[in-house]
Amino acid sequence: MILRTQTNFVEFLEQVLEVLKEVEIDKTECSTLLASIQKQQLVIPIVGNFSAGKSTLLNRFLEKSVLPTGITPETSLATELHYSTNERIEAFSNNDEKAESFELNERSFEVIKENAAKYSYLKVYLNNEALKNSAPLVFVDMPGFDSPISSHTHAILEYL
Repeated sequence: MILRTQTNFVEFLEQVLEVLKEVEIDKTECSTLLASIQKQQLVIPIVGNFSAGKSTLLNRFLEKSVLPTGITPETSLATELHYSTNERIEAFSNNDEKAESFELNERSFEVIKENAAKYSYLKVYLNNEALKNSAPLVFVDMPGFDSPISSHTHAILEYL
């Protein structure tokens, strides 16, 4: 419903801009509004108890094993999944500034996990059809509730 409304509004604004081309009137506000709506994202946190299969579910959705999984709590930071042709991981500090960029590989996730206290959340950019087709939805792999690691609960509360 939300996506359909967003699409309908974008189409309406595009029609308005077409009409405005024919008259001498400032189109800046309409163009700015259109750009803002097109960039709007709907963030969907995937939550549940630790080791419930949240990362596994997202890996299945992606049809690719990207997110670390295991019987121990693996997700220590909220991890947003975004579409991009430039695959990478971006780690953000507690003040929402990008702290570091990493190559997208298993070793990078290990390094980030070892230094998780430095970061508040991650953005993983993947060249993935499922993410491309589901835009503007942004799925977020969340640490599990009831994790024996207190920093995981803090990460959940910090992100939400």
